Amino acid sequence: MTTRNRIESVTDLQAVRERAIKAANTAGASPDRRQVLVCTGGGCIASGSLDVVSAFRRTLAAKGLDGSVQLLETGCLGPCAQGPVVVVYPDGTFYQQVKAADVDEIVD
Repeated sequence: MTTRNRIESVTDLQAVRERAIKAANTAGASPDRRQVLVCTGGGCIASGSLDVVSAFRRTLAAKGLDGSVQLLETGCLGPCAQGPVVVVYPDGTFYQQVKAADVDEIVD
């Protein structure tokens, strides 16, 4: 990557994914449990990630999933210019530029 905030290639995206996996492992991620990681690093907060976290909390509770899906706020996952960033495990799906309005669809 030419800068920490810019994804220019598949290799760059893979590096971001690896950082997300490392963050999940550090946070006690389980390969058998559904987890939603939301970046709450400075860049993502500036782009609205705290609203995204709140939307996930509301939506997971409303759908009765708050006991089976672990919501984790992480530090920076790398692509700050693409934030807020969300990673869903165990499948490792990576979302960028997530808005609170996107959360219902992601949870579904």
